[in-house]
Amino acid sequence: MPFDVDQIKRETKRNYEKAWLDTKRLLKLKGQLFTLEKKGRSHPIYDFISEARIKMISLGFEELVLPMFVEEDEVYKQYGPEAALILDRLFYLGGLPRPDIGISKEKINEIKSIIPNFDKIDILQKIFRDYKKGEIEADDLIETFIDEINIKENEATEIIDKIFPELKALKPIPTKTTLRSHTTALWFKVLSKLSKRKKLPLQFFTIGPKFRREQKIDATHLYDSNTLSLVIMVEEITLEDCQNIASNICEQLDFKFCLRRIILGRGFFNLSFTIFKT
Repeated sequence: MPFDVDQIKRETKRNYEKAWLDTKRLLKLKGQLFTLEKKGRSHPIYDFISEARIKMISLGFEELVLPMFVEEDEVYKQYGPEAALILDRLFYLGGLPRPDIGISKEKINEIKSIIPNFDKIDILQKIFRDYKKGEIEADDLIETFIDEINIKENEATEIIDKIFPELKALKPIPTKTTLRSHTTALWFKVLSKLSKRKKLPLQFFTIGPKFRREQKIDATHLYDSNTLSLVIMVEEITLEDCQNIASNICEQLDFKFCLRRIILGRGFFNLSFTIFKT
């Protein structure tokens, strides 16, 4: 039978944990009513990524996994004065500060309205102090309540939800860390380390998501997409060498025009292009 979604939503607003537990009765726990149908199908984006990985390796590139996060100063190192414009398109990461949580007489009385015989105030204060210091992770806070105060899960969530609004009123504080909008800024740090451990030439590639704070969203302007980026570090290389390598890669991937960016420095070649979810 269909669920009464509106009723569930109303019950959730009154008591989320109770509604969560009560909805168990809506499910049939026994019986064999369904088996998987043969509808399996891969996504063309990941088909292309799989094919591209194999071809890049066959061309002589070693695959690396690069970080998803880029510090703001790395973008400035790459772009110089232009960085301020580049950063306009980046997503900055933020984190929630951990609040100082006091336990007043009023809050103690509110807790006792949920747990009449509650008398573990000192333990509760210690839990909140440890939480503030980072000794208790946020996603472990409910479990800590259950274990150390010896209460039920629905009682712990009700206390958090109704008596300590400080936890819901937190505002994110931005950091200087960004989600990568391209992989170029990351290659410099990788090459500086690996060039001391491996013999030249270095030939690396990576495929993974990138993020851009686009002003409009359409088939070729997305908040997230996948990018293939490669880099070569060698004693000497010419623009003609780079053009030949880029053309060969495009041919291998059946692209007539795929070149998005070539960066050529002294013995350094980087090529990247984007895989759109169209």
